[in-house]
Amino acid sequence: MATSPTRGLSTLRLLGIIAAALVFSLILQTVLLLVTIGALREISATTPNEASKRVESSTPSPKRKPKAKASASSKPVSKASRKPASNGSASVCGLKGAVLKKSRLTRAPKADRWDFQGTAAYPYSKKYGPGATAAQGYKYCYQHSPEGAVFAAAYHAIVSGDPTIQMAHAEYIYAPGPNRERILADLIPASYPRVGNFRVRTLGFRLLQYDGKTATVAIVSYVTIPGKQFEASNTFPLVWVDGDWKVSTSDHDSGEGAEAPGSAPDYIPWRT
Repeated sequence: MATSPTRGLSTLRLLGIIAAALVFSLILQTVLLLVTIGALREISATTPNEASKRVESSTPSPKRKPKAKASASSKPVSKASRKPASNGSASVCGLKGAVLKKSRLTRAPKADRWDFQGTAAYPYSKKYGPGATAAQGYKYCYQHSPEGAVFAAAYHAIVSGDPTIQMAHAEYIYAPGPNRERILADLIPASYPRVGNFRVRTLGFRLLQYDGKTATVAIVSYVTIPGKQFEASNTFPLVWVDGDWKVSTSDHDSGEGAEAPGSAPDYIPWRT
């Protein structure tokens, strides 16, 4: 049987529509595939840091607590700000080198120079003293050592030659004790020679004992007064009180004693 031309044309149209639909479907699938591939590439190109930043930016950050202030106890304390414990050995004017045990001297301590109090010479040392001058004019403050005790005794031996400061010095140098007031009452400046007629020159000394708390020093001097010249030995019992050497008044009638000097070998020469 023969097919009519009209029917054949309809079949061709139907096949064309089907083919067009298939092509459109293929194009659509291709487009979707390309879009998916592009999205995957963008995700893979994102770094971990960027991803974490995005997460952090989207997450609210917690409030930071203010740092607590350091307490006073936590602050470091410098050594300079720590006060050393006082054991009573410190010098009233800060002279260093305290000796707190029994000691002796076999030679004269070195004096930087010999100064004058009135007309009498006394030894001076930057190390041993005297390290200070009172408003009244007398010297004081000696090292807490055997040498300091000897320097203190040497000055005390000559200071009576200057009545302008003798009483003020006595008020300072005599330590508290049962005989202090009597000793001070017996010191009458008018009974001493005038400065211009009284001279004392130190010849030597003996350190009879030293234990860090007390010292006994004998000073040998050459004394010149009108019409008379002589050597004299004065023994001074010293005690460390209030940061300085002072004359003890506890167990002595006058706090000190004077006598004729012994033989030369008994004394250590210490000449001006």
